[in-house]
Amino acid sequence: MVEEDIEFVTFDGDVLTKSDFRDEIINKYISANMDGLTKITDFTIGSEAYHLADVMASFILEHRELIDTNYRMSMIHTAEGEFLDNYGDMVGVHRIGSSPSVGEVSFTRLGTDTTQSIIIADGSQVSTDDAISFIVDNDGEDIVLEAGVTSVTAPVICEQEGAYTNVLANTVTLVMGDLGNLVSCTNAAAMINGADIETDDDYRARILLSPYEVPTGTLAWYENVALTLDSIHDVKVYKGTTLGDADVNIIYNPVDWTATASAETDLTQLFSMKEYDIVGVTLDYGLADRETVLANSDNYLFAVLVENNYTLSNLKSSIVEKITQFNKDAMISVEFNPSTLASIIENEITGINSCRIVQYDAVNQTYTEIVEPVSMEDSEVYQVDLTSINDRIVALRFNLDIELEE
Repeated sequence: MVEEDIEFVTFDGDVLTKSDFRDEIINKYISANMDGLTKITDFTIGSEAYHLADVMASFILEHRELIDTNYRMSMIHTAEGEFLDNYGDMVGVHRIGSSPSVGEVSFTRLGTDTTQSIIIADGSQVSTDDAISFIVDNDGEDIVLEAGVTSVTAPVICEQEGAYTNVLANTVTLVMGDLGNLVSCTNAAAMINGADIETDDDYRARILLSPYEVPTGTLAWYENVALTLDSIHDVKVYKGTTLGDADVNIIYNPVDWTATASAETDLTQLFSMKEYDIVGVTLDYGLADRETVLANSDNYLFAVLVENNYTLSNLKSSIVEKITQFNKDAMISVEFNPSTLASIIENEITGINSCRIVQYDAVNQTYTEIVEPVSMEDSEVYQVDLTSINDRIVALRFNLDIELEE
């Protein structure tokens, strides 16, 4: 009978095996026997001495593996799980947890009697067919489907957490409990904002961007400090006179473009704090230039091929959400790539078989796929125009000439 060996690879790439440690122990006993220090001579497999040597080798191997693991977990580039959490806590960067999806459902009366009001209690439960459940979340207030009214909408939050809770439109159709005898429900739009817990790799990248990981006063330090603000999506930091006479110029891309003044106020207040205000260094701030791509026009269309059992009308809201998120993810000076946006719509939305971004020539009635990236200057950030976006999402059949679906 051949024993199965045990091994592990150390941080430095060395391969340690139990058999090597066991052979080393046996050789020491043999040497001790020759020196008259022990009478043990039988180390054949199955003997008591062999068994003891094997047990001791297992302990040594486990001890070495524990030492190696502790060494790995003490290094930022190899730490994992709770060890990485501990490292992040020390520099004030905490792992982003999972979150539930949110959205709205519409409750509709069952039957034709509309003479009675129906109370939809806050906390009422609805669900998908595969048991992803949501509760009415109306800040503690019940919702009333008034007499004479057929339907009413209600905000809901998922009882589970994770990206899988971002269910598609018209999938939350079960009303739990006695309320199900009075109303039906559905969600006209997909649920959003459900997210998985931050992965080790993503978390590690944020820790490495901590302002404490680069020398104070460098451009990277200013960038890292600015990115600690929840109101700032990204920044570009320059020396010299990019914006004016300041020593350091910070161009910022806010998370919320309806609150740009608030974002700049946050930056100003942050760098006026004692720990971030470097004596003798003047700062200036500038809002990134938003450059519109795919402007509102019938000439620019999002052409999709819809799978069987799905309809374009039910998928439009999901497409708009992806384009909206694509805008939010845009970074200063990063080019707009239409193929990337088309790929996201195609690969991340169930029910979409294919997606192209096309330009329509009304005179010749032809469609040309748009694939050329659009470059952004150092202070620019792209913005896909969302005006009349629903009218610009169409179903096409893709032949060589990209003809309209019949």
